Amino acid sequence: MRFLHRCGSGGGALFFCLAVWCACCALSPAWAGEPAAAIDELVVTNSRRELLLYFQVRDAFTPQMAEAVQSGLPLVFSFTVRLERVRPRWPDEEIAALAFDHVLTYDALKEEYTVLCEEEGRGNEGRRRVFRRFDEAKEWMGRVSGLSVTSLDRLTEGQDYVVAVQARLGERTLPFGLHYLLPFFSQWDFKTPWRTVRFRY
Repeated sequence: MRFLHRCGSGGGALFFCLAVWCACCALSPAWAGEPAAAIDELVVTNSRRELLLYFQVRDAFTPQMAEAVQSGLPLVFSFTVRLERVRPRWPDEEIAALAFDHVLTYDALKEEYTVLCEEEGRGNEGRRRVFRRFDEAKEWMGRVSGLSVTSLDRLTEGQDYVVAVQARLGERTLPFGLHYLLPFFSQWDFKTPWRTVRFRY
């Protein structure tokens, strides 16, 4: 059986440079509030053995974020995925809960962007993709494709299930300690609304 369910659309020097850059952003009138990021193109399907998930984070980047990456600051998207079995008149039963990161970095010498996707590849190393263009890199930062949520033998035919997805750009983006010295960076600590899709197996 196969189903498809789609939901509509160096040390002190570095510290000093970051502090100066952040101060300029704080004083600039171009600095805006948090982006209106959202989960889009949420699709639940399956292979012969696994429940698979596809989605894309939209509108998560601001021009200031692009400048921050090019100055050497990594960006981290943290994703949370939950799968629950719907139980009428009872709390829903959790079947699976996943958490993983996407990390975007820039190498100024090579003029390359690298996106690390923790959920891909073998072991705990994830998979790295290298791009020349920022537009391509940021697209992959928000893309999750073919994520294995659980094995099909954990699902019961005829039962209803809900998949919920949320993305966060938050604390790990800044080096330790800068959150307290640069509090205006709380604008970067945002979460998308939860996006859910309900399906019957």
